[in-house]
Amino acid sequence: MKKEYNIVGLDCGHCALTLEKYIEKVQGVKSCNVNFSTSKLFLEIDDEKSKTIVKDVFKIASQVNPSVRISEERETVNKVNVYDIILFVIGIILG
Repeated sequence: MKKEYNIVGLDCGHCALTLEKYIEKVQGVKSCNVNFSTSKLFLEIDDEKSKTIVKDVFKIASQVNPSVRISEERETVNKVNVYDIILFVIGIILG
């Protein structure tokens, strides 16, 4: 079974490579690819114990790099709120 996850919090390509190396060692993971530029984790795992394998992968990822969060949904790192936009526009007008 192939799965795709989003990764938030990767700092560099070396961090992605290290994470990939540890995830490949999880029992039940056939292949793993961590793409730093797209912030994606591609897993190929055994079908029979998929839920426990995914939990183990998430656990290993948090142990290797505590700042990394893995999810199925796309997370945005920088959220802009209305207050920041208003201050930016006022700054441009006054400038």
